[in-house]
Amino acid sequence: MTLRLDTDDSEDDRDQAIEERRPVLPKQKAIIIPGPEYEEDGEETTTAPPPTRDSDGRLRFEGRWEGVFTPNVTPQEMFEGGAFGGGFFV
Repeated sequence: MTLRLDTDDSEDDRDQAIEERRPVLPKQKAIIIPGPEYEEDGEETTTAPPPTRDSDGRLRFEGRWEGVFTPNVTPQEMFEGGAFGGGFFV
């Protein structure tokens, strides 16, 4: 039984043959889609008042989120409780 080892020359020939068979694809240009344009109405935006706590401990927001978004902890309380690194979500 004869064991034949490939030399560097045959490996180079193989790589060259692969390159010759590989189709050349044209380079693509990135298409940048512009975002929406907003008209400036000249009005200043106001921030909403901070939420208050109900008797059951839930936060109550005014305006658009009233009765819809009622979490029982603030973001600060979540982090202090160990969220994203502690045992909060385990």
